[in-house]
Amino acid sequence: MDDKRNSFVDSVNVTMHPVTLRDAGGSYAKVMRKTACMGNIADKVLEQEKNLSRETILYAAGLLRNGIIELLKGGAAVEMLELGVLYIKPSKGMETENPTIGDVPPLTLAFSPSSLALAAVQNVTVGADVTSSKEPVLQKMTDLRTNTAGETLSVGGSVLLKGERLRITESSVEGNDTGVCFAPCKDDGTYNADMSDWVRVTPELLTENTPTRLLFTLPADVKAGTYRIIVRTSNGRGTYSAKTVRSGMLQEVVTVA
Repeated sequence: MDDKRNSFVDSVNVTMHPVTLRDAGGSYAKVMRKTACMGNIADKVLEQEKNLSRETILYAAGLLRNGIIELLKGGAAVEMLELGVLYIKPSKGMETENPTIGDVPPLTLAFSPSSLALAAVQNVTVGADVTSSKEPVLQKMTDLRTNTAGETLSVGGSVLLKGERLRITESSVEGNDTGVCFAPCKDDGTYNADMSDWVRVTPELLTENTPTRLLFTLPADVKAGTYRIIVRTSNGRGTYSAKTVRSGMLQEVVTVA
């Protein structure tokens, strides 16, 4: 068994993300994962049991690992040292209402923690180093035809958006379309979240595309009406694209006239 170990402190850091694509405020948090390896587990065992050797712990762990793998190969769910159950499940649903055995998708693994494991994390300390959101922030919109900032745009005119983390890059994941999106909405700001009726200004149509400024001409498909403006980008570090698309929405409902 590999004796690899990682270094960390007894707390977790979280990233805070605002919920941008709805009118109601709010945020959600993601715990930044830190993984303890077999070497870390051996360290903890040796703190409690001085009479065992490190080699004995690693050898026994290897035997347990091999036994678990053999049980999984046979299709069994495995109770993992009273910490929960490792079990097999289909990797996705089936699109047919009358599936046959041939429609069952490939199998994968999931884990259901026990009450003992859940109790262990109840008092974990959240560290003070909280990472801020990486979503685009739209702060100001200007109609360049009238040279006025506000909530109104001219049909066929040019638009300047200012904010933070705005630079748009294409997504490498099929179906995750990026760009400046115009979502037709009602006066109260409600719109179709499925993007089926959105008009998208793709990155190549942007005259200016920087982290703080987006400049473009309104597409002909953006008719007179009310819209939500949503920026979708997979911009990552440097020249690399992020694996997910991040979205930010202008707070005000925009009128195109």
